[in-house]
Amino acid sequence: METPHPQNPFFALGQSVGLAAFVWGYPLIETLRTCRMMVGGPDGPQDPRQFPMETLRHKQAVNTSEDRTVVASATDLLYGSAWINLANGPRVVTVPSSVKHKGRYFVMAMYDAWTNNFANPRSATAPNEGERFVMVGPGTPQSMVLPADLRVVNAPTDLVWMIPRVLVDDPKHLDPVFALQADMQVECPPQTHAG
Repeated sequence: METPHPQNPFFALGQSVGLAAFVWGYPLIETLRTCRMMVGGPDGPQDPRQFPMETLRHKQAVNTSEDRTVVASATDLLYGSAWINLANGPRVVTVPSSVKHKGRYFVMAMYDAWTNNFANPRSATAPNEGERFVMVGPGTPQSMVLPADLRVVNAPTDLVWMIPRVLVDDPKHLDPVFALQADMQVECPPQTHAG
């Protein structure tokens, strides 16, 4: 049996630090890659499948086993997507009314740049009349005047990926789902700019 050679401690330290850096940074790199793929580069969308930052885009058909955008996506949900850049200022998000869309399950999952889910406005917890709230990033100045009547949601990073999902009871009758999707909104308040 061969005796293992002692490992250089500097090599071992470098390997350990490198692995930790990869584990820390890979989600960020993958999120930025996905964002760029979906919204385009600095000049905005270059492909018809892409959409601008601060724009909520909803799918109009349920996924099938052929869809590969999301691995093992559910076939009884309609998905949406919005990339939000809070470095340009706060954003106002509108959550639909659970009374108007009675019995229709939805969730508007929000992820930071490291893919941590930090907020889930949804039908089960939304006020009956719906809700509007202000989402702010970590760099939002404390002195910034925000609408006093809106709840504030603090995002851990300036880049946010919102993935709304709406339950589909019958894929042949999607009009109620489209109506609920239309009530989900992301807005740039005055004195802020998109992108």
